[in-house]
Amino acid sequence: MENERKRTRALRRHHLARLKARWLRRACQNPFPPSWRLADAERQRYAAVRARTPAPCSCWMCGNPRRWGERTVAERRDAMAADDAEHALRQSLS
Repeated sequence: MENERKRTRALRRHHLARLKARWLRRACQNPFPPSWRLADAERQRYAAVRARTPAPCSCWMCGNPRRWGERTVAERRDAMAADDAEHALRQSLS
């Protein structure tokens, strides 16, 4: 019941404003692109775009690793745990 109250329009607007302010601070510190040279309206637009879409692109470095055939961190962790369990089983049987 409490989770339903938290999903309000006001909360979404609050978080969007918080993210915009965060990206606006980053825009002033970021040397590439030289955002300190941008006009205030352009900085506001940069912050608004980045707040809604934080990933700059969908290339193999920025995008979803599954799209490019990589395993995610959770999948790698699970595979390591399975390997460790298999290794421990083999040690106990020998």
